[in-house]
Amino acid sequence: MTQDGSRLPAASGGTPSRSPARRFTEGEVSDILRRAAEAEGRSGLPTAPDLTLDDLLVAAREAGLDPAVVRRSSAIETRERGGVASVLFGAPDRREVRAVMPRSRLPDDRRDLAAAAERGLGREGEVVGSGPDHFRWQEDHIAGRTRLDLTREGEGTAIRASADRAGHYLGAWFLGLAGWALLSALTPVGSLALLPKILSYLVVPVVAARPWWRRRDRDLKKRLEQLTLDVAGIVEDAGDAQPDGRREPGRPRELPGA
Repeated sequence: MTQDGSRLPAASGGTPSRSPARRFTEGEVSDILRRAAEAEGRSGLPTAPDLTLDDLLVAAREAGLDPAVVRRSSAIETRERGGVASVLFGAPDRREVRAVMPRSRLPDDRRDLAAAAERGLGREGEVVGSGPDHFRWQEDHIAGRTRLDLTREGEGTAIRASADRAGHYLGAWFLGLAGWALLSALTPVGSLALLPKILSYLVVPVVAARPWWRRRDRDLKKRLEQLTLDVAGIVEDAGDAQPDGRREPGRPRELPGA
């Protein structure tokens, strides 16, 4: 239960842990390596279909990527919600990125989680729920909301980074409509018959806003994925820490975004 009275998402609704024997499709391999490469400032990595997680880790070492980052990336699942925005603009108005990290736990000091959220999303927010088995950071702005939720799941941690952009969606449509209204008043479009003019007001703003909206959605998806990778490193570090706060030998702390 959070401070605002809402209940955190059930841990059972998270992404199932990725088995080392599970085989990934070519698209999944591409996404996993892309996320890992972007986290390390790399690009242009080759992909191949039907690989296991062990195969991916071998490929990561050969490509000079940190296998730990690739393993975290393989646990990420991206979801989209928002039917009207998807149909009209080709991208949803709500995004979620989830992952379940085995053998991890929420850190005792939650400031790293809040800092990772603010750095990854570029917005200042606040911790609205924090307890032994859960954590929620949230920011609200006039056009939407973004959240970072962590819950305990067995011996691991379920992570969910989400963004609701319904206000952005309405704003994009309104600006397109206003722009077309101004343009039609200054051009021969304004002399069209009533029915074609009405149809133009319904169609043109959507067509004009579609490329911008899809580009913004791609940027948001990458930010949520990078945030999830950063947070996955934090909870894995916490899971590797000894009860007295010491770390296991050979496992240095990995700073988010490093």
